[in-house]
Amino acid sequence: MHSRLEFSHMTAIGQDICYICAKELATAIRARKLSPVELVRAVYERLHQTNDRINAFCTLTEEQAVSAARKAEDAAPTLYIACRWRA
Repeated sequence: MHSRLEFSHMTAIGQDICYICAKELATAIRARKLSPVELVRAVYERLHQTNDRINAFCTLTEEQAVSAARKAEDAAPTLYIACRWRA
């Protein structure tokens, strides 16, 4: 599996994080090999590089996305304990 640092922009095999399927990203986040904040920043970095050409988004809410990712990251241990307790 990939180390946390390898997920920050590129995987060990050189695959851009923006092209990894959502299921693999979710698995990496749950395993704490990828931070939700790192993922959001990588996606926005890609958007900043490409959106002028493809004009896919009218409004980018980067600060809100990073804030939500931080909250998800901070809540993860609590959610994990709650889900584990229920099982």
